[in-house]
Amino acid sequence: MQSMSFALSKDQRQAEFRPLLILADLLIVAIGLGTLFAVEGTVFPLLNRLLALCLLLLYVPCHFYYRLRVAPELWLFGAFFLWSVVSGAIVAAGQEAYWAYAMMLARFGGLALAVAGFSMAKKSATNGFFVMALLALYLAVYAQVYGLYALGIDPDRRIVPGSLPWNPNSLGLIACYGIAGLAYLWGSRIKPVFRVAIVPVAVLLALTLVSSASRKSFAGLLAFTLLWLAFCYGRRVLRSVPAMTLTAAVLVGLGCLSYYALGETRLGRRYESAAMDRGLDETRSGMYRRAWELFRDHPIAGVGLGNFTKLSGYDMYSHSDYAETLSTTGVVGFILYFSIYAVLWSRIARVRRRTNDRSVKYQMGVCQALLLTMLALGIGVPHFLVFYTWFVLAGMIGYTCALARDLPAAGGTFPRRIVPMRA
Repeated sequence: MQSMSFALSKDQRQAEFRPLLILADLLIVAIGLGTLFAVEGTVFPLLNRLLALCLLLLYVPCHFYYRLRVAPELWLFGAFFLWSVVSGAIVAAGQEAYWAYAMMLARFGGLALAVAGFSMAKKSATNGFFVMALLALYLAVYAQVYGLYALGIDPDRRIVPGSLPWNPNSLGLIACYGIAGLAYLWGSRIKPVFRVAIVPVAVLLALTLVSSASRKSFAGLLAFTLLWLAFCYGRRVLRSVPAMTLTAAVLVGLGCLSYYALGETRLGRRYESAAMDRGLDETRSGMYRRAWELFRDHPIAGVGLGNFTKLSGYDMYSHSDYAETLSTTGVVGFILYFSIYAVLWSRIARVRRRTNDRSVKYQMGVCQALLLTMLALGIGVPHFLVFYTWFVLAGMIGYTCALARDLPAAGGTFPRRIVPMRA
């Protein structure tokens, strides 16, 4: 009888057949895809919420069976949610908007709990990143087939409300997350043919992101790519010919994409307009100033969830994670919410520092690059109101919790188990 060691952290190797976890994977994929069809006024939003409820109910027995624990970030989310609900009920002038936002955060919290729990049970974040790549690929193919890609590329044709079946900024953000998912999968233990297939898919997603004309998403793509190279290949570039070749190819491709995107495209025109406005248009800068004024007048509890829309005079949310949380939940909510990112970053860095496993180091590098990108994008994206952000965060939270739990006391590789093999 022979034996072979398998690291518990290897989420790309063949997993044991666990029906509950496989069912959870299928539900997560279905919920992710369902968000693309969840148009208000149809049956799809209700169906998607029922699927999410099934996922949460499935998580409950798995929590006890696999002896899982609730991650510190999710306790912080619970504290943030409780503070937002209690303070909002007291101070919110617009109770209808307050309840809508509270219910949305409740759904996001339940989904994050389940996704993080299953990622912890499987010791894997692969499924979450795969789902984001799949969603982005679906939208890219849809845009190509129905000609909406050209609508976003042509600088002389404006994208008016209703031109796309989704918000262009959402399209850009999903494409950015999808590329991050491909980067994560690139370092997985997959067959070379699949790794080769990642390249054209990444190019397609990058061009689709350009077609969305979302300036912040394109800036996020540039930031993520450079951070990914720095965290995952920075120290190996001068010592490894493959790493040097990959880095050079990515940088050349990024330069060509930027040259094209900032030229005669609608995205390029929008960047030109932003340069003339010195970075922010009047509406965005006005919203940020108004958010600060609301916070200054209500520093502890803010004005209540969803009430920036009612009190700002802009009839929309603030388009900023920082401005929205500060103005609607006050300094207490702001600290609780951004502590989630701080705790997650600390754990990722600790895992990366204390393991010699190259695959895990790579995965943690992708997570670090994505987390910093999300914080940068938060200037123009209210992440705590975005389903996909919580989906990605939950996967990273669950996986890193599982890795941190298995960290040896004095560093090195992760604990190993012996899996019998037939002679």
